[in-house]
Amino acid sequence: MDDKKIKQPSNLMRYSSLGVELVVVLCLAAWLGRWLDTRYGVEKGLFTIFLMLFALVGSMYRVIKSLMNDQDKK
Repeated sequence: MDDKKIKQPSNLMRYSSLGVELVVVLCLAAWLGRWLDTRYGVEKGLFTIFLMLFALVGSMYRVIKSLMNDQDKK
């Protein structure tokens, strides 16, 4: 059996993927919010605002949690 070490992704790759994930989640939240606003006739974009804030808070929580886990490993 080989005792090869599993290569961990670099920090650059890990953090850039978190950035891409943040953008994708925000775009999906904006699209879904606009669709819900149109479907239910909400003029002020309340669904869009709420979903984007929810996505932003959730994504930032994930980024902070990832950073805290990285510091614990060191």
